[in-house]
Amino acid sequence: MAPPSLSWSIAPSWLAKKPTPEAETNEAAVVEEDTILTLSAKTLAGDLRDFILDRLKHDHSPLPWNVRPEADQRDAINRATSAAERIVQRAVEVIAADGRKVIKATLVKVAVKDVIQGVVEMLKSDAQRHDFFDATGSEVMIVVADASAFLGARGEVKVDKDQKSLPIPTPEEEHKRDLEDCETQGYNAGSSGRPKEDNPFKILDGEFHATWNKGWDEGRLFWDEREPDTE
Repeated sequence: MAPPSLSWSIAPSWLAKKPTPEAETNEAAVVEEDTILTLSAKTLAGDLRDFILDRLKHDHSPLPWNVRPEADQRDAINRATSAAERIVQRAVEVIAADGRKVIKATLVKVAVKDVIQGVVEMLKSDAQRHDFFDATGSEVMIVVADASAFLGARGEVKVDKDQKSLPIPTPEEEHKRDLEDCETQGYNAGSSGRPKEDNPFKILDGEFHATWNKGWDEGRLFWDEREPDTE
């Protein structure tokens, strides 16, 4: 069974003994749309901070997040996710390199015989290719720089839907609303001069019967003030 494709940093052992001065910063650039991020081992936290601030400065949307259309929110989330994954990938490579000259390669094949033989692929334009050629027959140090273990998230980003869902009332809220409607019905009956016997709720209905009567009593006071000579 073929091993998974991983990103490796391969350095000849004679290069790994001591970082060269020009390799100490080990800078790398990541292009995300029109923004270039420069990562340096010595200033990694600050580089990430500057990249985030730059993205905020170039966010030209005039709308606050909570009123942006759902499609715009999803697009922003997808772009931020892509940028974060690229940043993590390069950060892992910078940390794994630890200031050494390295060649980024992909392990494409492994054969297990008396010894383990591996076949790797790398860009023929890599700046360190000649050092790699010269290391033929020498010992090299292989460092795994697989960022997949660091690409997780605490959870999905919440997107505000264009069509808001109606809140579902709890049974207690429904009961309270029904009682308020019941009292309003009683008040309307009393304030319009209807008799208390019109209460549609039987005594066995308990709370609703009493609530309707309470509303009727309050409505009756209004009726009596308006029609003092009715009786």
